[in-house]
Amino acid sequence: MKKVLCLLVLPVLVVSFCACTFFKADTVSFYYPRREFLFDEQDGVIAPENRDASGHTTDMQYLLSLYLMGPLSQDLAPAFPKKTHLISCSRNDAKINIELSDTSEDLTDADFSLSCACLALTCIRAFSAEEIMIISGSRTLSIREDTLLLYEDPFPTAAETEKTK
Repeated sequence: MKKVLCLLVLPVLVVSFCACTFFKADTVSFYYPRREFLFDEQDGVIAPENRDASGHTTDMQYLLSLYLMGPLSQDLAPAFPKKTHLISCSRNDAKINIELSDTSEDLTDADFSLSCACLALTCIRAFSAEEIMIISGSRTLSIREDTLLLYEDPFPTAAETEKTK
């Protein structure tokens, strides 16, 4: 009886494990600004939020629209104002062009740059892109993967810095 029970439970466990692995593969990291940040903090200004993209991991228009809805976490802030919407998006090899509604009334140039850096990092990671061009009204910002400087590893502490000298 125990052998029969084991033979029945084993396939269920295998299927469950495979299903969990399958669903984990359908997550995408969206990058948003932290709600409260200082530019010299160790945690940085931009933080990832993993989102479920089941069946849509290659659907750029869907993922960008989902991104513009903002983060789920209360610790993160939306990169763009709520009324911002996706006008168009296209890909040409490793370059992605994104056109958004005009944000000039709601975002200063500095805030627009931070928002675009968040969106660009999301696209670079999600779509393996090398360059992202974002157009919003009269503003255009192009960000290349190799020029986007991020502190993804924690800053070394003073003690760690002294050890390397």
